[in-house]
Formats: sequence, structure tokens, C-alpha cells
Amino acid sequence: MAKRKTFYVATDVFDRELSPAAIAVYAYLSFCGNKECQCFPSVKTIAGACGIGTTCTRSAIRELTESGLIRREPNYAVTKNGRRRRMANLYTLLKAPWAPSPGRALLPRDTSEAPSPNDGEMNNDRKAIMVLPSIGQYNEENELERLIAGLELDLYEDRRFAQAVEQAIRAMYQAEEIKVNGQIVPQSAVRDMLRRLTIDHIDFVLAQLCDLNPDEPIRRGQAYLISCIYNAPVDCLVNQKRAFGR
Repeated sequence: MAKRKTFYVATDVFDRELSPAAIAVYAYLSFCGNKECQCFPSVKTIAGACGIGTTCTRSAIRELTESGLIRREPNYAVTKNGRRRRMANLYTLLKAPWAPSPGRALLPRDTSEAPSPNDGEMNNDRKAIMVLPSIGQYNEENELERLIAGLELDLYEDRRFAQAVEQAIRAMYQAEEIKVNGQIVPQSAVRDMLRRLTIDHIDFVLAQLCDLNPDEPIRRGQAYLISCIYNAPVDCLVNQKRAFGR
């Protein structure tokens, strides 16, 4: 990426009650953004540039997304064997001063192979970018990808945890039934639960795993993780009520 001496930042960033970290992250994304207001630096790259931790960076990205200043999308490259490889998220600056006119297509639907760009850079032809299908083009595979993308697993610093959660969710979604707490749960009920799953529930699962005794390894790791994920919406709610004394 060419090092700029100056760059623009949308004044909208100062019209919202944003944290200092969110403002710093937005400024860095503005620095990285190309003429179509897009870039995809990794969380670690953003954190290093802004002088903050990765956890703080994830919170700042979420804050900017909820404020409507950026749009975050899954980003994939197509390998030589035709498989998709997950890359850092694609960020679009929605309030950038140089934003293209409304209705202009930012990303072509081209999934052909292209060399992987450097961290944060945009390919000139953008062939490495793949847009998930629109809502109107529903099928099970598309829904599963949207569910996983919505959980923002790539924002977790512990990549082993993120990969284990993704594998568990894929197994849960595709299984005809699963066994949780000694009971058989049909596929329809499992998928309904997965549709309600949020990143807060995944954070709760991570906290549960961190509380485990390291001297007592889990024999059936994926089965235990599946149980934690399935129970997370209810357990998380119960934990919140206890915290507030309700």
C-alpha cells in the first residue's frame, strides 16, 4: 500500500458518541481505503496501527458498524483447487467524503482466481472478493455461511477457538439431530437456535472454556463445545439475570 501523507476522514465520526478507540480505528480504515472506500486490514494490523489491543479493536469495529459508519463483510479468495479461503473482513466506509454515488456497484460478482493482496490492500481487479448471495437467493448453504459470518469469528484473537466454534456450528447445522444434556434435539430445533445465536453468546462460551480446569482435559471436545453453544442463549440470559439480581 502506498504511504499517504494526507487522507480524508468523514466529519460524521465526530457527530456520534464514539469511543476514542473507534475514532482511531475509523481514521485508520479511512487511511487504508481505496477510491471505492474499501479495504481489508486484519484486526492485528489495525490494532498495531492504532496502538490498542485486539479486543479493543474488535469492540471498536463493532461500534463503528452499529453506528452506520462502516459495513463489514466476509471476504474470500479462491484458491487454485477451487476452494474458498477466508481472508480478513472487507470494510466499506459508508460516510467517506470520496464515496461513490448511491447505487454504484462496488464489487463485481467474479469468483475467478486472483493473487492474494497484501494485508489491507485492495486488488485493482478485486477478483479475490466474493459477495455472499442476496437474501432472495436462499438455500441451506447460503444460510449457514450467513450465520457463521454474523458471528464475526474472525475477530477472535484465539484462532483455534474460532475454528473450533465454526466447525462445531457447521456440524450442528448439518446434523439430522444432536444429543445435548442427554436429550435428542432434532435438526429443526438446532437450526432455530443457531439463528438466534449472537457474538455475545460466543463470548459467553469462551468464558466458560476459560473457567475450565486445565488439569482436567475434556475427552470429547467437540461434543462439549456443541453442548456449550446450544445452551449459550439460555445460560447467558440466566447469568445476566443473576448479575443484576433479578
